[in-house]
Amino acid sequence: MFTQIMLILSLMFGSVDLSEGLPISSQYTEKPVSVLFLGDIMFDRGVRVKANSIGYENVFGPATTTIQNHDLTIANLEGPITSFKSKLVLPSGKAISGFQFTFDNKVALALKNVGIDIVSLANNHTDNFGQVGLDQTRSILSENDLMYFGSPKNNPAYTATSTCVNNICIGIIGWHEFGYANDQFIVDKIKEIRPTVDFLVLYPHWGTEYALKPNKKQIRLAHEWIDAGADAIIGHHPHVVQTVEEYKGKYIFYSLGNFIFDQYFSFNTTHGIGVSAEVYKDKVEYKIIPFSSVGSKVSELSEGEKVKIFDLLKKNSGDWVEKLFK
Repeated sequence: MFTQIMLILSLMFGSVDLSEGLPISSQYTEKPVSVLFLGDIMFDRGVRVKANSIGYENVFGPATTTIQNHDLTIANLEGPITSFKSKLVLPSGKAISGFQFTFDNKVALALKNVGIDIVSLANNHTDNFGQVGLDQTRSILSENDLMYFGSPKNNPAYTATSTCVNNICIGIIGWHEFGYANDQFIVDKIKEIRPTVDFLVLYPHWGTEYALKPNKKQIRLAHEWIDAGADAIIGHHPHVVQTVEEYKGKYIFYSLGNFIFDQYFSFNTTHGIGVSAEVYKDKVEYKIIPFSSVGSKVSELSEGEKVKIFDLLKKNSGDWVEKLFK
């Protein structure tokens, strides 16, 4: 009716700008936000040795292009960035076994330069050098304009963050199962944030290491969180890719596996996935992107490697998951 009236006025009085007064949705085409979620990133032991040899940014290999093709990239930073010397790389340059991680300050700049925007600190290694190391980590991330969320002990002050791109707001909640695990607090946080964002993701550090399927607690919590208002659950910690589930129209990626790590002992620990999400105001479109991290460096996947990862996902999740393959 509005358009018809404006056409009549145009004939009577001359040219009229029909865009004025039209609903905003009629004037503009909505642009989605592309978000990439990655798994565990660890820069000590063998990865530190590799990075010192080839350069920190080069460790990301061809994944840099994939990352930079997204508006936002989010990853789990599996350790602190501190001024402390590594206890897991000898003066000779040899990596040794151990689990007390610290990353060189160069890591923060490398993350920024390759295009990673936000990291989770909700895991069992970011406090490997105590509160001092955790404080240093937050400081250097901020100095490099990197956002962070979550904490090893699930400190409520750091649980969540949000950001808006293209007028679409993304909320992310971090949770560490092995810290102070107040399950009800996360449900309450979901309900608090839900009205303020368009897309709300739970990004938990949870599950059983090296298990290809989620345990009962993971399944229960994932369903509770979606029931409370989360749009997706994207997990990490098991160091392998776990089942993907569709629950009430929402997706649960129980574990993305390793993105950059030095666990060379199996195919499953050297091959992980990323989740690419095209987020609109009223829908989200997902794709699974496989990665290889053989030799502490992300490299191109062979067709055989892709098939093996996708076959594993179909075996554990069902053939339906094939629609998410890139």
